[in-house]
Amino acid sequence: MKNAIVLGGTHDHIRLIEILKEKGYYTYLIDYLENPPARKFADEHIRESALDKEKVLEIAIKNKSELTIALCIDQALLSMAYVSEKMGTPCYLCFEKALSLTNKALMKNIMRQSGIPTSDFLIIKIASDLTDIKFGLPYVVKPADSNSSKGISKIENKDHLLNAFIRAKEFSSTNEVILEQFKEGVEYSVDFFIKASMPQLLLITKYSKSKIHSNKFIITQSYSPTDFPSNLIPKLHQIASNISKAFRISDGPLFIQLLRNDNDINIVEFSSRIGGGSKHHFMKRVNGFDYLKHLIEFTLGKNPSIELNHTNSFTGINFVYANKGAMISLEGFDKAVKTGLIAEYFNYKTIGSDISGSESSADRLLGFIVEGNSFEELVNKSKIVDSQLRVLDKNGNDIMIHDLYF
Repeated sequence: MKNAIVLGGTHDHIRLIEILKEKGYYTYLIDYLENPPARKFADEHIRESALDKEKVLEIAIKNKSELTIALCIDQALLSMAYVSEKMGTPCYLCFEKALSLTNKALMKNIMRQSGIPTSDFLIIKIASDLTDIKFGLPYVVKPADSNSSKGISKIENKDHLLNAFIRAKEFSSTNEVILEQFKEGVEYSVDFFIKASMPQLLLITKYSKSKIHSNKFIITQSYSPTDFPSNLIPKLHQIASNISKAFRISDGPLFIQLLRNDNDINIVEFSSRIGGGSKHHFMKRVNGFDYLKHLIEFTLGKNPSIELNHTNSFTGINFVYANKGAMISLEGFDKAVKTGLIAEYFNYKTIGSDISGSESSADRLLGFIVEGNSFEELVNKSKIVDSQLRVLDKNGNDIMIHDLYF
């Protein structure tokens, strides 16, 4: 039997493990959590950090791994590429490319040199560098190498800048922080697949951000179709092509986060991966494309085709957050599926997990998909469902944060 290492045990990795098993792989799941959502689906769970590339390599050598794969965790791409390169196993990224895609300081510098539209920025290593800012407020302060909006803050008063820098630095393994000028605009995520340096557009989704902790950019939902102007699609293709060239991504996934202000496009960041938050489930419902299966086939050296069959429905995925407490039980989710209010839902935290609050997108508990024949129906269904769902703690109190959608 062939051996495969899966980096990260989020809900998104469950389907990844299932596909690998269908292909005859014995799966080793590496995740530092005691009971990650994908644990019971893997053949073995090794409790180590998927971000520790040397430890992952040690495990790969010991178990004679023939495939090491990450899915939607930016920093795990580095381990995937590093181990695959050392082991001579299939991978769509080399280590050098992965480094430029997981270190946002490197990314921003290459973007600036290559003319890819992005906001003004500084790379800050020590607090005294905060006095050398040439652009005006507001600022966005974020770690140079983190994910899921961890450690990010929007700063509108310089008196808060030092604390934001210290907080962001805590989430950076390189001790680097990016300070960039805040840009107004509507936020979208865009999925491309690059083949022979030619980007093919798969999906555009529109983001909504949390009203709670609004300075921390926590994603509460995304939906499709969007209001992204059709006349800007060629510009979007050109930007994707420029990214492909500048970062030498000749083949593989390209996930872009951007802001649009009228006809201006500003790239926030991007990565060579599938988007998180059940994006592959979401995409399959919107256009029938099995992105995850496609990526595995591609990684293994096959040449799968891309066929998109867009539905006429409006589809949204809404994320559930909660106040501090233990998630002991869920109420209303299964009933909402049976009544057709929810198409499906995904548990990102296991029952019994202690919830520390809602400080970043990584703190989401669940995601649920809603479908409608119109945008209005999508909005109404989301609001009805929100009024029926509960996340209960040990005392039976509802700790779910409500009224986040639309």
